[in-house]
Parts: sequence; structure tokens; C-alpha cells
Amino acid sequence: MLNDYCYDKVKLLHEMSRILNFVKKHALPEAKKKKMAETVQLYKTLERDLENNVENLRRAVEGLSKEGKFR
Repeated sequence: MLNDYCYDKVKLLHEMSRILNFVKKHALPEAKKKKMAETVQLYKTLERDLENNVENLRRAVEGLSKEGKFR
């Protein structure tokens, strides 16, 4: 069983990755198709922010694992 802080990071990584995938594959293309410029910009900003946060969480989980603290 994972410690709470490890579980929380993995859970956030999973959920944010899921949302990022939805934005990339569904929300952004749909907004582009409907020519909704404001929404496209919003989704692009959201995509960029999610990518940064997912990468930060991935590095945090990887760091815990390398340090042997991932339990």
C-alpha cells in the first residue's frame, strides 16, 4: 500500500493525464472545427499548463522512486 503522499501524486498524475488527453483529442479539435477562437486559446493555455504540471508530477514520482521513498 502506498503512503498518502505517494498515492496523491500518482492519483493526480493519472487524473491530470486523463484530462490532458481529453483536451488534446476532443475539446481542442472540436473548438477549432467550430471556429471558436476564444475557446481554442483557452484550451491551448490549459493544454500547456497541464503538460507542465503532468511533467512536474512525473518527475516527483520518479524522484521518490529513485530515492526509495515510493512506498
